[in-house]
Amino acid sequence: MTIKEAFAKQLQDAQQTGQMNLKVFVQALEPVFAAEGYRQKQKGSVQQILVIRLDAIGDNVLNSGFLRELRRNCPKAQITLVVNPVVYNLVELCPYVNEILVYPGASKGSFVERYTWAMELCEQKLWQHHFDLCICPRWDFDKYFALFLGYMSGARERAGYSEKLYAGKAKVNAGYDDFLTKAVMNPPELLHEVERNLFLLKALGMTVQDDSLELWYSPADSIKAGKLLHGFGKGKRLVAVALGANETNKAYPAELYAEALAEIAAKYPVGFILLGGPADQSAGNLIVGKLPEGMAMDLSGKTSLRESAAVLARTSVYIGNDTGLTHMAAALKRVILEI
Repeated sequence: MTIKEAFAKQLQDAQQTGQMNLKVFVQALEPVFAAEGYRQKQKGSVQQILVIRLDAIGDNVLNSGFLRELRRNCPKAQITLVVNPVVYNLVELCPYVNEILVYPGASKGSFVERYTWAMELCEQKLWQHHFDLCICPRWDFDKYFALFLGYMSGARERAGYSEKLYAGKAKVNAGYDDFLTKAVMNPPELLHEVERNLFLLKALGMTVQDDSLELWYSPADSIKAGKLLHGFGKGKRLVAVALGANETNKAYPAELYAEALAEIAAKYPVGFILLGGPADQSAGNLIVGKLPEGMAMDLSGKTSLRESAAVLARTSVYIGNDTGLTHMAAALKRVILEI
């Protein structure tokens, strides 16, 4: 029986019961992976490393130092990064990986569709590598199928944070530790998310020299930012304002934003650059309409993630919700007011 055939049988059984019994799944698939040589150390080949980071924008910014330090520890390795399609533009120019792939089932689809998409990605792109190591850096519960994808990648060693970290994760991700060969528990001290990512490297025997964050954008992105901002806010301090957030309860109301920005502008010579996605354009129009002419420029829905980074680099202050742009501003060491 092939891996694909064994997977199909387990998926068929799962469809009948409405859920996948992960322990039974691993017990059925593991002998098949071993028989096809995916759990053996490869001889005389370049080390193959898979990193799966399927979260949204902010978590991938916080993961930038992890990728740099992984490359420093493994300078000759072939490193493949799998991400959510939403953040591909943000990581596309990462200098620390050899290959970047996207997984469409990171945040949508039925469980059958997401299992199937994972299988297709493995068959088409991942199995050919015969990975020595897969790392899933997410600390919180896995809602993106990252650990399942890591298991199905065929990687010999698979490292990530244990399902037993806290009660909520143990409930949501029950059985996920079976996907791992190294389930890492919390360090004894309370850590920032950036440090949690790097702690995984330490748990694997690697060293960490630098915990700083990075953004990767091109000269073309900088030129685009310059053209968009040409002539705006001359002689004023440029302030970036992020309008939206992934979750509506994290988004500050546009009407109150307009009032707050008007009060700031009454005291300081500033120009506001409004950033966000297409869904934030109505909020941007409202704010621009309530402020004096020429005080704000609305770029929501007009820039890619990398172009937004290049715009942020031209500002000195950032105001925003708990969203990915806030982490991007932090990576650029802007002065930040988070709402």
